[in-house]
Amino acid sequence: MTRHFQDRETAGRRLAETLADACPGPCLVAGIPRGGLAVALPVAERLDAPLGVVFVHKLTLPSAPELSIGVVDEDGHCLLNADSLAALHVSVTEVARARGRMRRLIREQRERFQVPPLEELLPGRTLVLVDDGFATGITCRGAVSFARRRGAGRIVVASPCASREAEHRLVPQVDHFVSLVVDDEFFSVSDYYEEFPPLSDADVVEILERARHDATP
Repeated sequence: MTRHFQDRETAGRRLAETLADACPGPCLVAGIPRGGLAVALPVAERLDAPLGVVFVHKLTLPSAPELSIGVVDEDGHCLLNADSLAALHVSVTEVARARGRMRRLIREQRERFQVPPLEELLPGRTLVLVDDGFATGITCRGAVSFARRRGAGRIVVASPCASREAEHRLVPQVDHFVSLVVDDEFFSVSDYYEEFPPLSDADVVEILERARHDATP
């Protein structure tokens, strides 16, 4: 399989050139932790936009940590994957426990990352939601739902790579969908990168500090 991007930063720079035409007015670029922020930083730099964070996390079970049963945002709203729930015979109690674990993680990240609430940055700006890849699109759909509740008007979602399924699910929910690669046979986001290391919270803090430094006159 062709590896389309060297790493997240390189992919972000390529994505930014496409977005420069799609987002002519004032923008807020928001990344989805953690990998999405590494792609979002060069986008924010290119668009001369502030960098925000949309806290949405996948829901997983201890018995199947690689399979997402849905996503939860910082308000506690869940978007569930019916196919995964059925395949794993997940109970309501298990969903509630997973939701509680991920909400605690989001609270810890919000405290550590020290970013303004999304609604403080949104007025007068197009929201550009960025992730490092859209496999099913469910994480981004959760982020879009959260952003709408927080007052987002025009929303652009952007990623270096996406599945055809994700494109079909996201396009009706947003104003503009951008992906450099849309694949009918999409397996894993990591397949599209030469280098795809896991990012820590410390890596995210460094990215956000760089964005704040770049924004300082």
